[in-house]
Amino acid sequence: MAETPNIVAQAPDPAYRPLPPDGCVLTTAETAMVLRMPEKTLEWWRRERRGPIPMRIGRHVRYRSEDVRTWLAQQAEAGEGWMAS
Repeated sequence: MAETPNIVAQAPDPAYRPLPPDGCVLTTAETAMVLRMPEKTLEWWRRERRGPIPMRIGRHVRYRSEDVRTWLAQQAEAGEGWMAS
C-alpha cells in the first residue's frame, strides 16, 4: 500500500487581502493585510522612510497599489541576491 504524504492543509488567513490592481488607493490597514504584517510595522517604516511609498490625502495616509507592487518586486530582487551568496 502506498503511503500518503503528511500534508496539513492550512485554512486561508481571514485577514489576508490580495493586492488590488494598479490605480487603487489603500489605507494602512489594507496595505498591512496585503503584506500580512502589523499596521505598526508600516507606521514605523513610514517614520524611518522604508517600505512602500506612502502618500497623504489631507490628513490620511494612503498607499498606491502600484507603489506596493513595485516595492514587493524590489524586495524579491534583493532577496534573490541574498540567496545567491
